[in-house]
Amino acid sequence: MIEQYRLELKEAYLKKRDRGELSLNLNNPTPANIRNECLVLLKSGCPEVDLRVFKSFFEHPLNSDLPLSKVWNFNIGKFKALSNFLKQDKKTNERNLTLLAVLIDFNPRPFSEIFTGEKNYNSYLPHFNLDSEMGIKTIERPKEKHQNTNEICLEWPSGVRAWVDATNLSLISNLINLK
Repeated sequence: MIEQYRLELKEAYLKKRDRGELSLNLNNPTPANIRNECLVLLKSGCPEVDLRVFKSFFEHPLNSDLPLSKVWNFNIGKFKALSNFLKQDKKTNERNLTLLAVLIDFNPRPFSEIFTGEKNYNSYLPHFNLDSEMGIKTIERPKEKHQNTNEICLEWPSGVRAWVDATNLSLISNLINLK
């Protein structure tokens, strides 16, 4: 799963870069520029979920404010692997991928919530492009019958329904591609 996420994230970065949608810091992703982009986003304010990513990356307690001075003084070498991933396509870890997802506003994110069940997966299903051309839609099971909160139903135009575990993105992807 992380390999697929890594590939999608890199592809999204390259597309945004080629379309000129990235900041100057991310167009030339040196370790210092990546740090500077973190500072820009933190100064401008970001959602709580992204603040958790920043706090985790900068090794700061989740229950306190992250001072900008900590980001500025953070070991610049910790950004090297992410810089290498973007410039030379070298592999990097999940922590760096999650930070990159925040920096380029890639959704779904963060990776850990997508693949560990911390969120309701129905909100991530648009990522699979369940559009009207395919005719597949997701529906909610009535609450009294809904035992597994991560379970969704895929319904085809023929009326066939499949209840599946929403955490099994590989199965969902295969079901969507059935003809």
